[in-house]
Amino acid sequence: MRQWRAGDNAAVKHVRDLLVSKSAEAWRIYNVLAFMVEALPEDKSGELPVHCTLVDLREELEKLASGLMEISDNGTLATTR
Repeated sequence: MRQWRAGDNAAVKHVRDLLVSKSAEAWRIYNVLAFMVEALPEDKSGELPVHCTLVDLREELEKLASGLMEISDNGTLATTR
């Protein structure tokens, strides 16, 4: 069984602060991707799937940002993704 020490609360706060910071960074990147998705036209046949790739990245980043935010708020993920 793990023994708790006085410094544990500081460590938990530090980790929580890091999660909040990284969650904010992830949301900033998500917003840039969301802007790019709206700015680019749909992919055309025979061309590189840039729009489709950005949509996929945006969706994955939304899951990541939401998960980080959820962990920082609740200490755990409520659902599996």
